Amino acid sequence: MAAPEVVDWHDAGSFTYGKSYSNPTADLHVREFLAAVPPRVTLSMAYLKQRHIVLWDPNGDSPRADWSVYKCLYAELDEDGDTYLLTAGKWYRIDRAFSRRVKSEVRKLVSPTPTLPDYAAGDSSETAYNARVAASDPQYALLDRKQILFGGGRSRFEFCDLLSTSREMVHVKRYGGSGPLSHLFAQGANAAQLWMTEPEFRKIVAKVLPPSHSIKNAANRPESDHYTLVYAIVSQSLKPIHESLPFFSCLTLKNAATSIRAVGLRVSLVKIQRQ
Repeated sequence: MAAPEVVDWHDAGSFTYGKSYSNPTADLHVREFLAAVPPRVTLSMAYLKQRHIVLWDPNGDSPRADWSVYKCLYAELDEDGDTYLLTAGKWYRIDRAFSRRVKSEVRKLVSPTPTLPDYAAGDSSETAYNARVAASDPQYALLDRKQILFGGGRSRFEFCDLLSTSREMVHVKRYGGSGPLSHLFAQGANAAQLWMTEPEFRKIVAKVLPPSHSIKNAANRPESDHYTLVYAIVSQSLKPIHESLPFFSCLTLKNAATSIRAVGLRVSLVKIQRQ
């Protein structure tokens, strides 16, 4: 189970399996939902569509989003040579050979480095996690929430959440459904494209960096393979991260990785274990 839409985790906290703020949970799991179903209720399609999951603000005072349980379910089923996907309340049929190729490409992105700290119970949001990591480890500069105005109008970009002295551009995101994760992967690809092709964008980024992470000659294009864009996914699952990603997110990640490499950056996928 996962939130079916892009969630602004800076303004969101816990989920509940119902419309009252009781027994909040940081992530959605089928086993937790089943435990919350009254004993005399018979599971049916109608019940899954009528029962709701609510996303609350960080303090649990007011709802931020509301979806049916059915819309939060994710499933992959193999049958008769095809893979069938249920995501955000819709079913899709995917050729199994194509599915295997996409997942194989994503598996190649998985990296043991950088090793990022676990997402602790005291981390109320991605913002809190990123701040804690940067405060405890001097190799990381905190760039989360530092919007880069570029391109005219109201165009705003986030270069990355954490920048390491090893030139790793880390984008941190709590696990979600296809929509939220696909948004993350596309966002990272856009930042990579701007970083490698737009001197003015690099100059703006350089101005918000601390002295420990300063960039000389920001107008010059970085040398190929000197930077790595890291997608760091926060998950409570014990599975490897590439086995947890929804298929459509895998497809978006595969395409994002292709475009990131095309402009000269390395790209990797790491998991942040949620305690």
